[in-house]
Amino acid sequence: MKEPKVAGLDIGTSKISLVIYDDGFNVIDEITVPNETDLVGPVAEQNPDVLLAKVKGLMDKAVKEGVKIIGIATYRGSLVIWDKSGGKLSPIITWMDYRSAINYSKLPLKARFAGKLPVIGSAFSPESMAVKLKTYLIENPKLSELLEKKNGFAWNVDGYIAYSLSGKFIADPSTSALTGLINPRTLKPLNIVLKLLELPSIAFPLMPGYDEMNIETMGLEVRSLLGDQQAASIGLQCLEKGCMKIGLGTGFFIDYSLGSEFPGTFLPEGLLPIILYVNTTKRVMGVEGYLTGMGKSVEWFVENLFGGSYNSMDNSINNTSPPIVIPYLWGGRTPRLHKGVSGIIGLEPGYNIESIANGLAHGVSAALSYVYNKITAKYGSPSKIFVMGGLTRLNKLNELVASYLNTKILVSKRRDVTALGAALQAAESRGWHLTPDIEFVEMDPNPDLVTVNPQTIVRWARMIQSKTRIREEV
Repeated sequence: MKEPKVAGLDIGTSKISLVIYDDGFNVIDEITVPNETDLVGPVAEQNPDVLLAKVKGLMDKAVKEGVKIIGIATYRGSLVIWDKSGGKLSPIITWMDYRSAINYSKLPLKARFAGKLPVIGSAFSPESMAVKLKTYLIENPKLSELLEKKNGFAWNVDGYIAYSLSGKFIADPSTSALTGLINPRTLKPLNIVLKLLELPSIAFPLMPGYDEMNIETMGLEVRSLLGDQQAASIGLQCLEKGCMKIGLGTGFFIDYSLGSEFPGTFLPEGLLPIILYVNTTKRVMGVEGYLTGMGKSVEWFVENLFGGSYNSMDNSINNTSPPIVIPYLWGGRTPRLHKGVSGIIGLEPGYNIESIANGLAHGVSAALSYVYNKITAKYGSPSKIFVMGGLTRLNKLNELVASYLNTKILVSKRRDVTALGAALQAAESRGWHLTPDIEFVEMDPNPDLVTVNPQTIVRWARMIQSKTRIREEV
């Protein structure tokens, strides 16, 4: 067994994984602990103290195993507020939380108007950290003065963890560019967003390039701090122009690399410009589309209706005509759904749990293909497509994804891709230029498996959302 050199810490929405690697990036040890989320209606929160204790506990285990260098990847789209002592002032409001969508009408009218404009409009979407912060401060106005006086901080969970470990307000630039408060082209604060949302003049973090990160804490050098999707792209070595990565995890994410090119001014509805990699001399841009809570809906089926057996869920997926299952547990960005919308359409006598699970698998694949088509219609077909994430354990789902996308995909056999990317970047910052060994399973499309029209899924989801709004108004 080789000497451990580096570790990757993957802080996900559902779990936190520490993966320790030898100098060939083979896994020596992996320790995973659950990351509990309170889910009540539109609320999806985590306790910052509990999260931090788990992170420190895993880092301590890494030190005991002889690790000196570590990289950290965190889930994105969150919000947490803390004071100068590091004490929490809010829960972690995760990306699955959609209270900001429900309370969107409380935003200043000028901000809601700006949300309809091209380019800057995404900064005012319900999913942005900026809007999450505004709606939270409306309910907790006393925090505005504290933030204005710079006696507290508000940012994604990566900023909170970095501050708690080092006492320095540091954040990942690629994650920060998705907050709605940072210009993804210049990485400068968007003060116009603060003004339109009538937010306090908050403190902004230092955002070092991936080659500049270095926090010394607990006997470790933290040499990378980046978003989970960016880390996965690095782990898969999917940064060159035309490469696409699809993550099938708690949420479904599609990231398409554009190389050094900026995505342009007018992006298709629901897509975001994204930084996949940034250092002092290089920046890789891309576009991202995602379906919020999509994987969570599949996980719910597995845990509650199939006793936690992915094999049982897998065996229920087939090419028989299923009911249409609209799999938006928390709403979606593409298609834009501002409220939690889900439903099952077309149940018939003879259908059972397996039939509905089959419909769910087809539904998520059809919805994913809708996002894929949005991207490829503007930017062209990808040169290759990597698929990773916990739900790749469902082999028949992988087949459906390839079939609904109508193209070959490469499914990673490694489950540690995100931790691997964080560790790779940490090693790279020390001058260790190594390429990990990743095996892939090729999946070719099978047109006979396609039974659900993606437009049908979108049309029914929007119809249900419209009816929901009508009932609320009544």
